[in-house]
Amino acid sequence: PLIPEPTVDGFLDSLLTPNEKFMYDIIFNFSLALHVFRAGVRRNNSDAILANRSVLWSEHAILHGGIYKKFID
Repeated sequence: PLIPEPTVDGFLDSLLTPNEKFMYDIIFNFSLALHVFRAGVRRNNSDAILANRSVLWSEHAILHGGIYKKFID
């Protein structure tokens, strides 16, 4: 019989709790948005700045909103 080659697909999913996955997604999206926002400011690209403002505002509202705070803690 053939032995399947080991892969990392699903490895992180098995290690992280749903709360950790949520925080991982928040951190990744926030850092990516900050990077693109900075690039938009440096290149004077108003489309990138406006697109990231909506992403950053939604992340800010989720993390600092009272109704969502109980799901994060």
